[in-house]
Amino acid sequence: MPSPIWTLNASDITPANSYGNAKLAGCHITTNAAGTAYEFTEPNINNVKATVGPPLPTAPFTFPQFHFHDVDWTITVSSITTGANGTGSGTWSTPGTQLDDTVNPQNGDFTAQSGGQVSPEEAANAAGYGKN
Repeated sequence: MPSPIWTLNASDITPANSYGNAKLAGCHITTNAAGTAYEFTEPNINNVKATVGPPLPTAPFTFPQFHFHDVDWTITVSSITTGANGTGSGTWSTPGTQLDDTVNPQNGDFTAQSGGQVSPEEAANAAGYGKN
């Protein structure tokens, strides 16, 4: 059975003018192939940035801090539901540690929307694979 995929869309990441809004849009939360852990991925769903579990945690849970777009991120999921209209919500933060120190510490909220179950082929196409 394919894993559910929750996608963070720019319109559901606040504040609207934040680094998180610009850099987390298109990222995903999904379960691993075994269904025993959650993964936070880049827009290319094959690039896993952080994993929490096994066992599969219940919300709330926090992904281990990870490095993406030259800053460290902390993502906390406060709720997550599955199904055709499943959602996930939580908070994001950056401590402001960037190579050139141009990003101050920031934080905000997100809502991620699930389209239900996504097949591996659909996930690959969403990540840019399988396209000519």
